[in-house]
Amino acid sequence: MQPRYTNEWFPAPALDEGYLIPPTPPVEPVLPDFAAILRLIDKVGDALEIRPLRRRSQGEPVVMVQRRLADLDFKVGNPDGKYGWRTTRAVVAFQRVERLACDGCVGRKTWERMWGVNE
Repeated sequence: MQPRYTNEWFPAPALDEGYLIPPTPPVEPVLPDFAAILRLIDKVGDALEIRPLRRRSQGEPVVMVQRRLADLDFKVGNPDGKYGWRTTRAVVAFQRVERLACDGCVGRKTWERMWGVNE
């Protein structure tokens, strides 16, 4: 940009002839550890077999359920980690589609169908 009260241009070495932009090295893509992800899903499923998720449950497993239901196009709202009425309705709708017992609780069977672990 030209200064306001002068007729001279400032030097711009980036625009001079012969100036080369140094090449940037290629970025190696970071692949997720799918084995670790499957182990986590299985570990949470084992915990849900003992104590299923239901209304008023809170925590990271609830966030996982809410995000997974949102990925599967069930209306669950914002994933906030609180198992409320929206999450219950989304779980019941999922269970109805998958022909499971529509109790609104996420137990082992619902968890495995949700993540497709046995497929």
